[in-house]
Amino acid sequence: MESQPKDYPITPVPFTNVKVNDEFWAPRLKIIKEVTIPIALRKAEETGRITNIIISRKSYKPDIDRAMELGVDLYVVKPLSPKEFLKIAIEQMNERASQS
Repeated sequence: MESQPKDYPITPVPFTNVKVNDEFWAPRLKIIKEVTIPIALRKAEETGRITNIIISRKSYKPDIDRAMELGVDLYVVKPLSPKEFLKIAIEQMNERASQS
């Protein structure tokens, strides 16, 4: 964790250390995890709103071929700048939109 100024009143906590177990948020988060997110992902896939892009350091052809067999829409090999990724993402969204 980065050091905070001495007069900063809040101590940062790693996200992985956060546990929600109260009676208000815990049940809501459980519903979101088990119901809402799976439904949203399923609907997005059904309507073609999700593009499955893998960004990897691996450029080994069998790895790329296997990913494509498993349904990846695009396999991009690092290094990749944020600007390059944005360009690719926009191209994929435009391609999806033209297929609708």
